[in-house]
Amino acid sequence: MRVHVVAAIGSRRLDQLRPEHVDALMDHAGRQVAERAAAGDLWQDSGLVFPSARGTIMDPRNFRRALDEVAIAAGLSDLHPHLLRHSAVSLLSAAGVPLEAVADVAGHATTAMTEGVYRHPVASSVSAHVAAMEGMFGGSSR
Repeated sequence: MRVHVVAAIGSRRLDQLRPEHVDALMDHAGRQVAERAAAGDLWQDSGLVFPSARGTIMDPRNFRRALDEVAIAAGLSDLHPHLLRHSAVSLLSAAGVPLEAVADVAGHATTAMTEGVYRHPVASSVSAHVAAMEGMFGGSSR
């Protein structure tokens, strides 16, 4: 299923969703019916998938607080939304996804931002470079 994704204000692109993600979003929409009822007349239908408790755009501080709660419950700490973007870009790149495709997923207009700011080395890719160099110069891997 192809859907429009708004990753940030003014950033729109088509993205491919896996069936299990569509199912999760449908479940979420069902839970949102109860949230609308609980908000009563305070609910402002804005068409957002993840709105505030009143249906409006979620304040970034509230989003961060909710993310912190989820991260702590999962045994993680210091999880920032931008860290998730940097991690996704780095892991996709380390998995061999072409930089142009990674930039598209990240919503970057060019690969310069992806490559210069978001993409970071992943340990296994560093190890692959060491093995390649050792192969070229006759060294041995340890």
